[in-house]
Amino acid sequence: MRHRRVLALALLAAVLAVPVAGARQQSPRALGTATLTGASNWHIGSCAATFCPGGPRIQPHGRLTGPFGKGAYLGFLDDGAAVSCATGPTCAAVTGGIMFAFHRCLLFTSAKGTAGLDNSAGSESRAFTLNLTIVAASRTCPVQSGTLQLTYTAVYQHDVVDGVPTVSFSDTGTLTG
Repeated sequence: MRHRRVLALALLAAVLAVPVAGARQQSPRALGTATLTGASNWHIGSCAATFCPGGPRIQPHGRLTGPFGKGAYLGFLDDGAAVSCATGPTCAAVTGGIMFAFHRCLLFTSAKGTAGLDNSAGSESRAFTLNLTIVAASRTCPVQSGTLQLTYTAVYQHDVVDGVPTVSFSDTGTLTG
Protein backbone atom coordinates (compact mmCIF):
# COMPACT_ATOMS: atom_id res chain seq x y z
CA MET A 1 0.00 0.00 0.00
CA ARG A 2 2.78 2.43 0.93
CA HIS A 3 4.56 1.72 -2.36
CA ARG A 4 1.44 2.62 -4.32
CA ARG A 5 1.17 6.00 -2.55
CA VAL A 6 4.82 6.78 -3.24
CA LEU A 7 4.40 5.70 -6.87
CA ALA A 8 1.23 7.81 -7.23
CA LEU A 9 2.95 10.88 -5.73
CA ALA A 10 5.97 10.41 -8.03
CA LEU A 11 3.69 10.07 -11.06
CA LEU A 12 1.73 13.19 -10.04
CA ALA A 13 4.97 15.16 -9.58
CA ALA A 14 6.20 14.04 -13.01
CA VAL A 15 2.93 15.06 -14.68
CA LEU A 16 2.96 18.48 -12.99
CA ALA A 17 6.59 19.05 -14.01
CA VAL A 18 5.87 18.56 -17.73
CA PRO A 19 4.73 21.78 -19.41
CA VAL A 20 1.26 21.63 -20.93
CA ALA A 21 1.13 22.29 -24.67
CA GLY A 22 0.18 25.92 -25.26
CA ALA A 23 0.90 26.98 -21.64
CA ARG A 24 2.95 30.17 -21.29
CA GLN A 25 6.31 29.66 -19.69
CA GLN A 26 7.53 32.75 -17.88
CA SER A 27 11.19 33.37 -18.59
CA PRO A 28 13.39 35.94 -16.93
CA ARG A 29 13.64 39.19 -18.86
CA ALA A 30 16.69 41.32 -19.25
CA LEU A 31 16.73 44.76 -17.68
CA GLY A 32 18.02 46.34 -20.89
CA THR A 33 19.88 49.63 -20.66
CA ALA A 34 18.96 52.40 -18.23
CA THR A 35 20.41 55.91 -18.10
CA LEU A 36 21.32 57.39 -14.71
CA THR A 37 21.59 61.10 -13.91
CA GLY A 38 22.08 62.58 -10.48
CA ALA A 39 24.63 63.75 -7.96
CA SER A 40 26.81 62.34 -5.19
CA ASN A 41 27.61 63.16 -1.63
CA TRP A 42 31.38 62.97 -1.20
CA HIS A 43 32.48 62.21 2.35
CA ILE A 44 36.08 63.24 2.07
CA GLY A 45 38.52 62.10 4.72
CA SER A 46 42.18 62.95 5.10
CA CYS A 47 43.03 61.71 1.63
CA ALA A 48 40.67 63.65 -0.65
CA ALA A 49 42.97 63.80 -3.67
CA THR A 50 44.15 60.19 -3.57
CA PHE A 51 42.68 56.75 -3.11
CA CYS A 52 43.11 55.30 0.30
CA PRO A 53 41.12 52.86 2.41
CA GLY A 54 38.40 54.62 4.32
CA GLY A 55 38.05 57.69 2.15
CA PRO A 56 36.39 59.21 0.38
CA ARG A 57 33.02 57.48 0.52
CA ILE A 58 30.84 58.48 -2.41
CA GLN A 59 27.07 58.20 -2.10
CA PRO A 60 25.54 58.34 -5.58
CA HIS A 61 21.82 59.12 -5.90
CA GLY A 62 19.49 60.28 -8.62
CA ARG A 63 17.04 59.25 -11.32
CA LEU A 64 17.13 56.45 -13.84
CA THR A 65 15.24 56.01 -17.09
CA GLY A 66 15.05 52.75 -19.01
CA PRO A 67 12.83 50.25 -20.79
CA PHE A 68 10.85 49.61 -17.61
CA GLY A 69 10.10 53.26 -16.93
CA LYS A 70 11.54 55.86 -14.60
CA GLY A 71 12.90 55.34 -11.13
CA ALA A 72 15.56 56.27 -8.60
CA TYR A 73 18.84 54.94 -7.24
CA LEU A 74 20.80 55.39 -4.02
CA GLY A 75 23.99 53.75 -2.80
CA PHE A 76 27.49 54.00 -1.41
CA LEU A 77 30.91 53.29 -2.93
CA ASP A 78 34.16 53.02 -0.96
CA ASP A 79 37.76 53.24 -2.17
CA GLY A 80 40.05 50.30 -1.59
CA ALA A 81 43.58 49.37 -2.56
CA ALA A 82 45.30 50.98 -5.56
CA VAL A 83 45.04 48.94 -8.78
CA SER A 84 45.92 49.45 -12.44
CA CYS A 85 43.12 50.33 -14.88
CA ALA A 86 42.48 52.29 -18.08
CA THR A 87 39.98 54.82 -16.66
CA GLY A 88 42.36 57.22 -14.95
CA PRO A 89 45.93 58.05 -14.01
CA THR A 90 45.28 56.69 -10.50
CA CYS A 91 42.86 53.82 -9.88
CA ALA A 92 41.43 51.93 -6.94
CA ALA A 93 39.35 48.88 -6.21
CA VAL A 94 35.82 49.90 -5.25
CA THR A 95 33.19 48.08 -3.20
CA GLY A 96 29.75 49.08 -2.02
CA GLY A 97 26.10 48.67 -2.76
CA ILE A 98 23.41 50.40 -4.82
CA MET A 99 19.62 50.11 -4.61
CA PHE A 100 17.48 50.70 -7.71
CA ALA A 101 13.74 51.37 -7.56
CA PHE A 102 11.50 51.64 -10.59
CA HIS A 103 7.97 50.66 -11.64
CA ARG A 104 6.97 47.85 -9.24
CA CYS A 105 10.59 46.81 -8.75
CA LEU A 106 13.19 47.14 -6.01
CA LEU A 107 16.70 45.77 -6.67
CA PHE A 108 19.47 45.56 -4.08
CA THR A 109 22.97 45.06 -5.49
CA SER A 110 26.49 44.66 -4.18
CA ALA A 111 29.11 46.55 -6.17
CA LYS A 112 32.65 45.53 -7.03
CA GLY A 113 34.96 47.08 -9.59
CA THR A 114 37.42 49.90 -10.22
CA ALA A 115 37.39 53.68 -10.28
CA GLY A 116 39.79 56.02 -12.00
CA LEU A 117 40.63 59.28 -10.22
CA ASP A 118 41.23 62.45 -12.21
CA ASN A 119 42.19 65.65 -10.41
CA SER A 120 42.41 68.85 -12.37
CA ALA A 121 42.21 72.51 -11.42
CA GLY A 122 38.82 73.07 -9.83
CA SER A 123 37.43 69.55 -10.14
CA GLU A 124 37.79 65.93 -9.18
CA SER A 125 36.11 63.03 -10.89
CA ARG A 126 35.80 59.31 -10.54
CA ALA A 127 35.02 57.03 -13.48
CA PHE A 128 33.56 53.78 -12.13
CA THR A 129 33.35 50.46 -13.93
CA LEU A 130 31.33 48.15 -11.67
CA ASN A 131 29.82 44.70 -11.69
CA LEU A 132 26.65 44.74 -9.61
CA THR A 133 25.49 41.41 -8.23
CA ILE A 134 21.76 41.29 -7.48
CA VAL A 135 21.47 40.21 -3.84
CA ALA A 136 17.71 40.76 -3.47
CA ALA A 137 14.79 41.74 -5.70
CA SER A 138 11.09 42.23 -5.29
CA ARG A 139 9.00 39.51 -6.98
CA THR A 140 7.74 41.95 -9.61
CA CYS A 141 11.22 42.82 -10.93
CA PRO A 142 12.07 41.82 -14.51
CA VAL A 143 15.36 40.38 -13.21
CA GLN A 144 15.67 38.33 -10.03
CA SER A 145 19.31 37.33 -10.00
CA GLY A 146 22.52 37.75 -11.93
CA THR A 147 24.94 40.53 -12.62
CA LEU A 148 24.40 44.03 -13.98
CA GLN A 149 27.11 46.33 -15.35
CA LEU A 150 27.37 49.98 -14.37
CA THR A 151 29.59 52.66 -15.88
CA TYR A 152 29.28 55.79 -13.81
CA THR A 153 31.08 59.11 -13.60
CA ALA A 154 30.91 61.33 -10.51
CA VAL A 155 32.24 64.89 -10.82
CA TYR A 156 32.93 67.21 -7.89
CA GLN A 157 33.64 70.80 -9.00
CA HIS A 158 34.81 73.54 -6.69
CA ASP A 159 35.61 77.15 -7.46
CA VAL A 160 35.56 80.64 -5.99
CA VAL A 161 33.24 83.10 -7.72
CA ASP A 162 33.37 86.73 -6.53
CA GLY A 163 35.05 85.58 -3.32
CA VAL A 164 32.37 82.98 -2.58
CA PRO A 165 33.24 79.28 -2.68
CA THR A 166 30.96 77.31 -4.99
CA VAL A 167 30.59 73.55 -5.15
CA SER A 168 28.64 71.43 -7.61
CA PHE A 169 28.16 67.72 -8.13
CA SER A 170 27.02 66.03 -11.33
CA ASP A 171 26.82 62.33 -12.12
CA THR A 172 25.93 60.29 -15.20
CA GLY A 173 25.91 56.60 -15.89
CA THR A 174 24.60 53.62 -17.83
CA LEU A 175 23.21 50.44 -16.25
CA THR A 176 22.92 47.33 -18.41
CA GLY A 177 21.84 43.79 -17.70
